[in-house]
Amino acid sequence: MLVMDLSKRAWSGSKRAKLFYERQQRLWIELLVRYLPDRATVEELLQAFQGAVLAFLVTGDREPGRRAVMRILANQERVRSRA
Repeated sequence: MLVMDLSKRAWSGSKRAKLFYERQQRLWIELLVRYLPDRATVEELLQAFQGAVLAFLVTGDREPGRRAVMRILANQERVRSRA
């Protein structure tokens, strides 16, 4: 509960904190879009990764998050191979 509360407070904190978070998101998206040209997939991957990290901090189990991230990447690879 502490991790969840801290995350919530960090993401809904001061204007300065929000700007920092948004900038970090944008930088990650700009980096990842070089490797996965579909911006929607990049955003989905980033959200899944953040959720996986949060779930790992809460449960200590990395496997569900790893599977979710790998599933997104596998789906992207299937889409690429069809094109």
